[in-house]
Amino acid sequence: METNSSSNRLLLILRQQQARYAVPAAYAVEILPTPSVTALPRQPAWLKGLFSYKGHMVPALSLRALCGAQAAEEPVCAVLRWEDTWMALTADSAEAVMQDDGQRMPYDPALVCAGLMQLECVLPGEPAVLVLDLPKTYDRAAQFSPGS
Repeated sequence: METNSSSNRLLLILRQQQARYAVPAAYAVEILPTPSVTALPRQPAWLKGLFSYKGHMVPALSLRALCGAQAAEEPVCAVLRWEDTWMALTADSAEAVMQDDGQRMPYDPALVCAGLMQLECVLPGEPAVLVLDLPKTYDRAAQFSPGS
């Protein structure tokens, strides 16, 4: 196990089935019930669609579908923003905010499905917390085209 002493930040923990995923809490704008989204034609299951949030059109990505599971209702939506980029992740629940203590575990890149989810690191725990690299995940999703 490694320690990253430069990590002293808060992480928002999202639960998807039995797995825990984290995003930097500084990116979280609001946690709300999953809004009604406008589906886009011929898009993958992980792109639920778009919704309007305080004047911004925000793409909603399903954490469940990004993990390769069958699409289903996800009651919670985390609205996220970094720089000028907006996105939302839908999940089973928003579990907690935790302090990143700098502990790191090695991980297998096969943990990410379809190459879309990009991990920054994995934190030890029961279960381990997969910390998403949101800018890279967003960029990979933006490059996706149906049938690729």
